[in-house]
Amino acid sequence: MRPGDDPVLIWGRPAGAHMSLGPHQDAAAELALDGEGRAAGMEVVRRETGGGSVLVDPGQRLYAFAVPRRDYPGRPTELYGRLLPAVEAAFARFGLSVARHGPNDLWCGGRKIGGTGMATLGQSLVLVGSFLLRFDAERFAAAVRCPSGPFRRFLAAGLGEAVAPWAAFAPPPMDNLLRHALRTGAARELGWVVTPDPPSARERAAIAEARTELLDPDWRWEPQGRRAVAGGVKLKGDAFLTEGRVPGVGRVTVQTEAGRIRRLDVAGVAPEDAAACAGEAPGGERLADRLGSEVAAAVAAVAVCSEEEGARRRASGNESDEDREP
Repeated sequence: MRPGDDPVLIWGRPAGAHMSLGPHQDAAAELALDGEGRAAGMEVVRRETGGGSVLVDPGQRLYAFAVPRRDYPGRPTELYGRLLPAVEAAFARFGLSVARHGPNDLWCGGRKIGGTGMATLGQSLVLVGSFLLRFDAERFAAAVRCPSGPFRRFLAAGLGEAVAPWAAFAPPPMDNLLRHALRTGAARELGWVVTPDPPSARERAAIAEARTELLDPDWRWEPQGRRAVAGGVKLKGDAFLTEGRVPGVGRVTVQTEAGRIRRLDVAGVAPEDAAACAGEAPGGERLADRLGSEVAAAVAAVAVCSEEEGARRRASGNESDEDREP
């Protein structure tokens, strides 16, 4: 994109399923890869826009806003607040009340209905996201590298609760109606006049070149960083799943939501005793009364209740390769 170019609103429908890594993720640390570099039978790509691992499949409709950076001064992350009202308006045309939660998630009824990511690419700012019409939590969990069976079960169950696709609220709309709603939202909220325009020959050539670059082995497979949450994953804005091995206790797998335990599995602790801890604070006295002080301290050491806490543990190196071994 060159200075002075008109903004572009891109619409797409995935032809098949694949796993999309964020630009700073390590594929081997994030995904359960087979000998052909596939995860749960799916191709793996690494994108340039931000965020974590994403399952992209035909149950979604994708959109991307590309705008000249010169026309949108300020911090690039301000793009979420400037452009996502058009997406919220598209949901509203079908009776869904969707609002931004945190910098870049979209929530409906207390659950995540969509995530977005952005990047500065050359002279343009790009914001991408999807209308999550349906979501296969089991397939996503099968593709993620999990340190244990309980972690994978909790991941599938937690995602099923944290993420709510359109179909959880109402029958998804037809493609042409949804596409029209997004155009209308861009016109009303952004003042854009959206004109349908298929890719030119030059743009198609650029798309082919970009795809080749994104699939280059050095870009796709070289380690780029570590998990955003040490020892686990973020399910949504206030829900986290982590696992660690604590000396004297063993494996601890814990899912938190809003600062409370949602699911818990501890080696050597009866499942019914662990399940009875749901709703307790990880560092609370009631947990010690239920499990004993040593196990309660182990749970508090492994549990993550905020993104900031997960980042601090990652920075302190509180995650080893041994902790992540399946």
